[in-house]
Amino acid sequence: MWRSGNRLESTTIFTRGNMDNQQGRSQIVDQNSQVEAKALHEGSGSNNNIYPPNSPGATTYNLLDEASRFALLRDKGFLFGVRIDSNDGPRRGLRQVARYSSILPLPIQEMNNIDSEVITTENSRDSNYVHRGWSLAAVSDKSPWTLSRITRNNHQVNPKSRSITKCIIIQKLRVELSLEDLSPVPELESDFKKALTQPTRFEKSNAVYRTFEHWGDIIPLVFDMGISLTVTDSEAVAKNVSHSFTMLSARSLTPV
Repeated sequence: MWRSGNRLESTTIFTRGNMDNQQGRSQIVDQNSQVEAKALHEGSGSNNNIYPPNSPGATTYNLLDEASRFALLRDKGFLFGVRIDSNDGPRRGLRQVARYSSILPLPIQEMNNIDSEVITTENSRDSNYVHRGWSLAAVSDKSPWTLSRITRNNHQVNPKSRSITKCIIIQKLRVELSLEDLSPVPELESDFKKALTQPTRFEKSNAVYRTFEHWGDIIPLVFDMGISLTVTDSEAVAKNVSHSFTMLSARSLTPV
């Protein structure tokens, strides 16, 4: 599962905890984050407005027409490729790689849930991806081509370091796609066909690498949109963080 890993801008807030190893301090959330969190969650359980109150598009998702829904999703990376060849974290591509070709309505589930997670990772790469909302299952799922690109593009060893990520999530929308509902854009097909027609195996491999760099390694099929407050640090430091982080964050996200 890929959860909010696409830097969803106004609908997702990531707060990277910069915990001081000597003093055990953590940066929780700034005033603007608290205001947006309150705005997102304010009102009855049926209120699913995913915008701050002063936004020009402050309309509940289920009241948007189909074109506006697609525009919102596209702005958040819907059907865009994502590069995962860097150990520093995922990077959203600049191009839409697929189209929703099913005659069925978009598989979007409206939600109004608050969830919390504590995830332990064993190396720097996993920590960076989990901090950006990826599940451990999604982090570990890599094709042979992706593994080869990771090795090729990361010249430094992925250091072993046990870390803990703590996050509180407001889930507002969930997107659940299936491969059967998607078709590639013609430009993507054309680029891969050109890559595979190169005369030698070496040239084919290099051309395929360049195509992945251009379009991305994967398409997110399942992801959430909402707000995420996240802190990640080494296991030794994270275990010493005061329980007040959880309590403060929960109060910030709970309707008043």
